[in-house]
Amino acid sequence: MSYLFRPELYPEQVGCYMMRDNDHSLLYIGKAKNLRSRLRSYFKRNHTDKRIRELVSLIASIEVILVNNEMESLLLENNLIKIHQPPYNHALKREDSGFSYLHITDEPFPRIAAYYRTSVIDQNSSIVKHHSKNNNVESPNNSKLFGPFSSSRYRDNLLQLVTEQFGLRSCEAMPAKACLLAHIDRCSGICEQWITKEQYMEQTEAARKLLTLPQEQMIDYLYQLMQQYADQWRYEKAQKLLLLIQNLQLAAGQTQIVERQTDRQQLVSYFGDDHVCTIRIRHGMMVSLHFEAVSRHCITYLKEDYLQQPYDELITNVELDFTKLKAEWKRFELPVPKYTLPKKGLKSAWLKLCELNYQYRIGQK
Repeated sequence: MSYLFRPELYPEQVGCYMMRDNDHSLLYIGKAKNLRSRLRSYFKRNHTDKRIRELVSLIASIEVILVNNEMESLLLENNLIKIHQPPYNHALKREDSGFSYLHITDEPFPRIAAYYRTSVIDQNSSIVKHHSKNNNVESPNNSKLFGPFSSSRYRDNLLQLVTEQFGLRSCEAMPAKACLLAHIDRCSGICEQWITKEQYMEQTEAARKLLTLPQEQMIDYLYQLMQQYADQWRYEKAQKLLLLIQNLQLAAGQTQIVERQTDRQQLVSYFGDDHVCTIRIRHGMMVSLHFEAVSRHCITYLKEDYLQQPYDELITNVELDFTKLKAEWKRFELPVPKYTLPKKGLKSAWLKLCELNYQYRIGQK
């Protein structure tokens, strides 16, 4: 039986949609500025594309996740496709699709390179398999992975800035003799041992520390560096830095759903009167949203949920008797996660996103 689409059930808001079949398996994940309008387009006419007709014939349910803007919908769509790999999604399953990262290679003399990640995440663990656009580069560990970057131009500008600022090599294969970049002071000339290995590794560590800075601190650092260049009459470099800062500030204002790379697994829970909306965050990315009725106390719910799928941090909107909750977890000899009741910042934004989706689903009841 074909799916009966009812447009009034879907909001005229920005977000992502997930189409499932009768077995509740994901068929397709998409994004839209206006979810109702986009979903209506699948059902209001006969499509000439055979695969779209086939997709529509298999739809048994459609779920939506609301976000704040189009940039967030792009990032969330990319995350979900890379994790779940639905059969009818092809455009974003390429290794070099969507947003990317920077990473420090594990070579004897490391360099910073662009990195495209296809997230094949084991839903029962924290294992992530990586793929690099450069097949000669091994998959980085999370401590050397920075991002994500939705803008390749911004990513490349930051890569060039950090590489030149700390004199790191940019060559994939290190030459026997110093190249032009070393002679114009854009590389430390490690290939000819113009500096020692210890000095080079110190500079690599300084670059890593810069890339791990929160955005506000990174912007402050770049402003200071820009002023330094201007004082030295190096106006071209100062102008380039200004553009980089502006891009960073723009990116920071456009998205609230992606965190800098982290190993943490986080549960974001928004409790209402008799329902809860939860978002799971893995490796800095939203991987799922769940909404359900809750007849038991929130501490009981959280204890049971943790036993099924442990996490490292609980982010919620309710003040808990955390001593009691810790005692419950310790009784099962489980590590106690961090408990956060956020008031501002990224974690607060995640909680507000939970609330946004909670209110939408409550309105459908």
